[in-house]
Amino acid sequence: MLIRRYICSSGEKETKSVMTLFDDFIKSWDKRHPGQPKPRLFTVGRLDVSTTGLIIVTNDGEFAHQISHPSSNLSKEYIATIDGEIHKRHLIAISEGTVTDGVHCSPDNVELLPRQPDKPRPRLRIVDPRAEDKKLYYAYFRGDTEIAALSTKVEVHEGRNHEVRELVKNAGLQLRALKCIRIGGFRRPADLALGKHVELNQANLKALGWKS
Repeated sequence: MLIRRYICSSGEKETKSVMTLFDDFIKSWDKRHPGQPKPRLFTVGRLDVSTTGLIIVTNDGEFAHQISHPSSNLSKEYIATIDGEIHKRHLIAISEGTVTDGVHCSPDNVELLPRQPDKPRPRLRIVDPRAEDKKLYYAYFRGDTEIAALSTKVEVHEGRNHEVRELVKNAGLQLRALKCIRIGGFRRPADLALGKHVELNQANLKALGWKS
């Protein structure tokens, strides 16, 4: 399934929420769990409408809050696709960090990815480590068609709103696309297609910091 312009909140009326992708799951709940109340779903790893990638969907609100809070120190990894060329000074500027919401934020790691024939623009990898009822946990990958580009890989940990975008902007670069590929120790499975989800096992949950 190809997912376009889904968001992780219900605030924007004109844009579909990622929760609507679980409508069939909720509708079939009574048949599978008769007499049990329908679960309320929460997202971890929120993505704005212009960001793609991995999110966690769960009905455990406490768990969602725990791993979403900056104090969890749970890492995140992003691929940032850049318009234009990336030079050493840009990587240094991203590494030195920027001020977001009055707090200085810096990435744990910034890496320029090799240029690929089908991706002519620069790509950066940015890594962001961040500082009983039946429970359901799903990993969900949302995004658009792959955009040809040169990328940077960046890791950050504070988990503040739009932190990666601010790091790239502060370095004087123009961000074309941003994709989250890892949350904590859980990396998006290579065979998890756009618009699809997979139920997490105990090992996956532990990689996300869940304690039974």
